[in-house]
Amino acid sequence: KQLVVPDKLKPKNLENPGLQHQNKHLENIISKLTSTVELCKKRKLKSNLTHLEAEGMRWCQKMVKDRQLYFTRVDKGGSIIILDSSVVEKDINAVLEDNDKYEHLGGDPRPRIRAEIINIVETLVENGVLSVKDRLYLTGKTEKGGFSHDPSFHVKSPYIYPLYKIHKLNKEQICEKIIPPNRMVTSAVGGPTYRVGVFLDSVLKPIAKMYCVGELVQDSTDFLKHINGGTKSNNLDHGNLVAMDVCALYPNIKIEVALDAVRHAMDEVSDYTDQEKEAVINLLDYCLKNSVVHYRGKWYQSKEGAPTGNPEIPSVANIFVKYVLDQKILVDPLIAGLNKLKNRKRFLDDIWGRWDGDKDTFSHFLSEVNQVGRSYGMTFTGQCGDTVEFLDVTTAIKDGLVTTTMYVKPTDSERYLHRRSYHSKHTFSGMPFSQFRRAAVICSDMKDRKLHIQRMEDKFVNSGFKREHLISSREKALALSREKLLGEPSELETKINSKTVACVINQDPDLRHTINQFFKEYSEDLQKLLGDVKLIVSERRHTNTSSQLFSKNGFSQNQMPLLNDQKCKACRCQTKGTMDMPKKICVNGKDIKLDYRYDCSTECVIYVAVCRLCNQKQPKTNFYFGQTLNSLMSRCNGHRDKFKDTKFEQSALSYHIKEEHEEHLGEKLTNFSFGVVKQVSPQHLNRCEDCYIWLTRADKDGLNRYKVSK
Repeated sequence: KQLVVPDKLKPKNLENPGLQHQNKHLENIISKLTSTVELCKKRKLKSNLTHLEAEGMRWCQKMVKDRQLYFTRVDKGGSIIILDSSVVEKDINAVLEDNDKYEHLGGDPRPRIRAEIINIVETLVENGVLSVKDRLYLTGKTEKGGFSHDPSFHVKSPYIYPLYKIHKLNKEQICEKIIPPNRMVTSAVGGPTYRVGVFLDSVLKPIAKMYCVGELVQDSTDFLKHINGGTKSNNLDHGNLVAMDVCALYPNIKIEVALDAVRHAMDEVSDYTDQEKEAVINLLDYCLKNSVVHYRGKWYQSKEGAPTGNPEIPSVANIFVKYVLDQKILVDPLIAGLNKLKNRKRFLDDIWGRWDGDKDTFSHFLSEVNQVGRSYGMTFTGQCGDTVEFLDVTTAIKDGLVTTTMYVKPTDSERYLHRRSYHSKHTFSGMPFSQFRRAAVICSDMKDRKLHIQRMEDKFVNSGFKREHLISSREKALALSREKLLGEPSELETKINSKTVACVINQDPDLRHTINQFFKEYSEDLQKLLGDVKLIVSERRHTNTSSQLFSKNGFSQNQMPLLNDQKCKACRCQTKGTMDMPKKICVNGKDIKLDYRYDCSTECVIYVAVCRLCNQKQPKTNFYFGQTLNSLMSRCNGHRDKFKDTKFEQSALSYHIKEEHEEHLGEKLTNFSFGVVKQVSPQHLNRCEDCYIWLTRADKDGLNRYKVSK
């Protein structure tokens, strides 16, 4: 099929319809809904922390802010580990300063990478492989040759953080506070190659699924469906089970071998033309060789392996493992004679299968596999016996059958959401049954099912649940038919209607009920506006402990102390002379705090401007709120360029000076004071700006009332 850019890359409309569109019917509905919501008495949230817990929480936050402690969730098991920040800094620096793994770059590589990607995509457009619209979605370059200002095209800084493998330690080592081994993860969401990575993943994911058909499993349930554990169809008269694990898969992937693997997979199972295949290979080659990270003001480029955070990497890794195993290792004459592995199943780098031999022959086989695989960047550890673990399933041979039960790692905290947590009621009623259902699916023996459900029930009681409230969920799970559960389709039978519109609110049961009643009362009016759609109210959860203490991105940034002012240090900056606002200002009766950690060189900010000329005469009409993806100084240069008789209508600031103080038009921005209110993510700029405009009535009383032309 033809290469198609996925819908995920298409820019979304993030504007506030109440401020951006003029529709009387829509304005009427918004007015009624606003009145309904304002009349609803807002429930005052009560903290679910005790006094001592709240005091401890504040102490932990201070330790994180001062970079004395580092909180993070471990690789597997759900445990939270607390480390001295210096230990984490040492681990990150040890990897980044290793010249064999990373190369230190002199400056920000994002402009270069973006320009090179645009050149590659331009060539593909010229050759007819991609369309002009595809170019827009991948690079932000419009049909006219300009660039879209949509925040989704803003390139973020990828950052690196360690994921600690506490399951590699035993309980004695944990008690002795031994620092667990770790693997570095790159968070590349929004990075310079992210959009191309999403496109590649949409191409390679179905190819990986077809290429690895018969061996690749999606999860534990899919694995159980494949092996049909506990049934007579898996009769075993002799042999053992094996479980193998690829050692450090991502860091050891050889890029050239990975490209050969993808090329082979596309030749085997896809109908793409040679030109389209070559386009995919070229884009993948560029993404793998230009993986960069930012840490504490420095930029680094990866020199080996594949970055764990890129969206295309899981599909590439699946193809890579299959290709190296079947096309390089197992075809070796010596290994082919030793290979007694049957019914192979795989979840990324974890392999399960039956071994028609004893443990000694498996050890010999594994040794030879590693000898050959080392040259391709792939070695294995493994175990062989009548009982092995795969994912969260323990598989065993009993009476000639493969039986299964739940596997819980010794270091697994088995932590469930505490009953005192501030969540909706249906969350607490559905969670126990979903966990008990896991036992019904995995355990082939009813006795094991009862034991694991009882164990989980005790854990729920420890998490604040009342045992009597768990009885119905337990009985329901015990009555489930395992055969029927494994016979169900793996995909959800009931999918969310594509015509469903969600109204997202902060969690408030009273407000949710009020809005649902409004939807019923005005269903006909809403149907005229939106068509035949289903309206639902979705509640956004409140800030939890992890979101306040886990700060991976913040830890990778330099600490930003409070400054004496918001002036940057650039010698030729024309904007810093106007950055003279105090930390707190009053705008139309509302107190607005400025963030003195940022200056006019900061990107992605909400800013406020106040006219000095009419500050005393018309105090209610002299303010303006704006937002910018680029630095504030760049945005001010854009405003400054509009102070001309032919362009003044293109900026609210120049429009105001032209209308109220025309004799000062040539003085440009010198009669304005600027301040940075806050820095927000690119996706939230529009809504955050609208919030300040609404809060201060800037579109009615301030300079935002001017309708500027583009």
